[in-house]
Amino acid sequence: MADLRTTPHLLPAWHAEPWVRLLETAYEADGPGATAERLGVSPAMVTAVVRGYYASSLDRIRTAVRETLAAEAVACPVLGEITLAACRKHRTADFSASNPLRVRLWKACRVCPNNPDS
Repeated sequence: MADLRTTPHLLPAWHAEPWVRLLETAYEADGPGATAERLGVSPAMVTAVVRGYYASSLDRIRTAVRETLAAEAVACPVLGEITLAACRKHRTADFSASNPLRVRLWKACRVCPNNPDS
């Protein structure tokens, strides 16, 4: 399949989103294998998204790029401003009653607007 980047009028609308530009930059600098490993996805997925012909849901790779490459910040109700990666780490951590901060985080993460599963 031809690289759709050479024919921009054929690219899907999502290809103009800022997270795709970050992915393209990493792809060109590090290659598909290293970029995919860093994001926790397959090299084929990275290549297909960069070239504009990925036809499945973009949720997984969009989230990985935003957490890893963009280092976007969110407002945590307990910790203040934290990165999306830190947010995911806290909200997916197991409950631990041995640390009062962990208890507060566990309770807050269950109903937090930053949690896509709440």
